[in-house]
This record gives sequence, structure tokens and C-alpha cells, in this order.
Amino acid sequence: MDLRPYQQTLVSTTKTKFRNGEHSVLVVLGCGGGKSVIAAKIAKQTTDKNHDVIFIVHRRELCEQIRRTFNLCGVNPERCRIEMVQTLCRRSFPKPKLLIIDEAHHVMADSYQKVLDKCKGSYVIGFTATPERLDGKSLKDVFGTEIKGPTVQWLIDHKFLSDYTAYNAPLLSTEGMHIRHGDYVKDDIDAAMSTKLFGDAVNNWKRIANGRKTIVYCHSVEASKQIAEAYRAQGISAAHLDGTTPKKERESIVQAFRDGTIEVLSNVDLFGEGFDVPDCECVQLLRPTASRTVFVQQSMRSMRYQEGKHAIILDHTENIAKFGTPKNLAPVVERKKQQKKKNDLPVKYCPKCLAVIESGQTVCPYCGYELPRDERKSPELVECSLKEVEERSVMIPQTFADIVNIQKRAGYKFAWCIYKAREWKIQIPSKYRFYARRILGY
Repeated sequence: MDLRPYQQTLVSTTKTKFRNGEHSVLVVLGCGGGKSVIAAKIAKQTTDKNHDVIFIVHRRELCEQIRRTFNLCGVNPERCRIEMVQTLCRRSFPKPKLLIIDEAHHVMADSYQKVLDKCKGSYVIGFTATPERLDGKSLKDVFGTEIKGPTVQWLIDHKFLSDYTAYNAPLLSTEGMHIRHGDYVKDDIDAAMSTKLFGDAVNNWKRIANGRKTIVYCHSVEASKQIAEAYRAQGISAAHLDGTTPKKERESIVQAFRDGTIEVLSNVDLFGEGFDVPDCECVQLLRPTASRTVFVQQSMRSMRYQEGKHAIILDHTENIAKFGTPKNLAPVVERKKQQKKKNDLPVKYCPKCLAVIESGQTVCPYCGYELPRDERKSPELVECSLKEVEERSVMIPQTFADIVNIQKRAGYKFAWCIYKAREWKIQIPSKYRFYARRILGY
């Protein structure tokens, strides 16, 4: 399998870094840029010299996908192991010459750190489209150097990714939602979405993307099942998948999606990182995220290149308003980790004896009263038409007020506005200039 010119450049640059004394390199390349093919080429060159390679992934379904790519590229399977990190961290194994880490933004997790400890002295290559951690931790502690591939715009211009049109409408506000492990708490999303979206999501899809193979991203299994049912109720072939779906059933549904028998595939974060369906033409984002990494992985899933394909991104939350679009992402600002409150245990009252009990209890431990389950209201069908996003509207702001708008949406400190105004050469209003001089030191 021949490499594209930019892929060959990334291979050559990585090898040069190793020859110059580096032992760990992070390769950053956008979704659909061909990271697995680059990894296969480097792995083949290593196994051809009778050296061992270990390639680690974090999801079972990715193992077979990577294995097929490596076989096509001629990697010696006797010298190359493709393993799940969850398995490898618990086992002893001979130290490889080269360790390759897929979706390397996960590398700060304990399981990856255990594998790295067992591979001290090995060369390490990490691949990722999004070198930002969900928890704000830096990858610099693991990777000595970073090599950046071409931009999304360049890949589109040279027909390595399909261009897209994005649509959004701020139907869901994330104000007041709590963040845990780098993303919004599921219960907070449940509360915000319990009265919105489903009928509107189907109608907007029919108006904008009717007939296109679509992957829908939901925040919970129940929400995903409901949206699949909402599509089927309007005569559109749709299916739901989650991590508990049996392997054979999952493979059958994915194949039906590839064949076109199923038009809409609804899931909960299952088809993000590494899922390869080039003929997916549309993604529908029905869940908010606080993670730019999650947004990029999901929004670009429909952009795998096919001749004549123009992808569609339907965002029913504030994700695009917060992060921008794949071609024009907003800058990354490190977020301070939220402090956990000690003894912060969720509680409720027993309506019979008024005892204070844990919120998860279904029977009062003091009086034996069986607590009624909370009944959720049926979703309200919100009538709202998604509108096309102009790329200019999510590019670098044109005025200081634009910067302040981004700052308020993202929850950044006001000082961020001052630094960005200088970076983007935007005039700072006179009433803030004294403050700016103090911050910038002039």
C-alpha cells in the first residue's frame, strides 16, 4: 500500500527524530488522515529488521480493524502484537523495540502508564487527531516531541477529506452543568434534555440530510434507543448500538449500515475514535460535550473521503458555538480542575418519616417505606430549524465583543480576552486598556 506524500513525510520525520536521540514522538494528524496506514508502514519497517512491535488500542472492535490494515501493508504478524491496553497492562510480555499507541490522548490513564512502565527503553510513537486530554493533563510528560501533519483545510483542498456543511441551533444550554472526568455529568444532560429534541432531530434530518447514511451521537443508552425509534416511526430505517450489544449483532448492524439497508445508526460514544465507515455522509450531534477532543472525533466522522461526497454536520447543541468547526477550531485554553467537596453525598428525604437518606435508596432503611420512582415527562417536541453555519462566523473574531462572547460561553477568565485580542490584533476598548497594560506588562 503506497503512502500519500504527506504520510511519507510524517514517517521520515519520525525516523529522523529517533535517529537524533528522541525516544518518544507524538504524531498529530486529523481524523481521516490515515494514521493507521502510517503506523503500519513504520511497524513493517521495524518487523522487517526482525524487531518486535506492540500496537495498543483501547477498544476491542479496533483490534480487528487495525489487524486488517497491518496485514494489507505486509507487517509480519509474528513480530507484531495488536492488543487492548486493558489486557496488556495486566500481563507480562517481552519488551518490544517499538511501542505504538493509538488514540494517544488517552496515554495519561493508569492502564497506559502501566504498559509504558513495562516498555521503558522502547521507542514510543503515539497517534492522535486531538492532542488534548479531557482532564487538561499535558502529554508532554510522555512524548518528548510532537510532529504535526497537514491541517484539515489542506486535507480537504487536496481531496484527502470530504468537505462539509455544518448546521446548528443552540437548542440546549450547558449553563449550570457540572463537569466530571473532562465531560458533562450524564444526570445533568438528562435533566437538560428530558423535554427536548427527538421529533425536531428527525424533522431537521429529513429537511437537510434525507437519504444520507447518518451516525447519531446521544448522551445515554435510553436516549439513543428513543431517537432510533423516532426515526423508525417516520419510516426511516434506523438501529441503536451500545457497548453491551452482542458482538455478532453489532457486526451485523454495522454491515447493514455499510450496505445501506440501515440509514441511521444511533449510539453512545461507540463510533467516535477509530471507527472507519468511509461512506458515512452525515453526523447528528444530540449530546453536548465539554471536550474538544470528543467534538472533533464525532463531528469529523462523516468526512472520510469519497469522490463526490459532501458531508453534513447537524449540531443540536452548543458544540459548534463553543468549539468552532473542524476547519476553524477555537483555541484550546487549559481548564482548572474542579475541586471535589468533602462529604458531598447526594441525599433526599423519606416522604413518610422525613428521615434523610442516600438518594440512591429505593426503600427507607428507617421506616421501610417504598419510595416512588421519579417519573420523567415525555419529551417535548421543540420546533426549531437548524441553520447553515458560515465558516466566517466561527473563525477568528473580528471585534473585542466577539472575543468576550466566546469567553462567556466557554467560561474562561476575562484576562483570556486581553491575550487573545493581542494575538489576533484586535483593538482593546479604552475602558480596558489600563487592565490590559497590567496584564501584558507594558
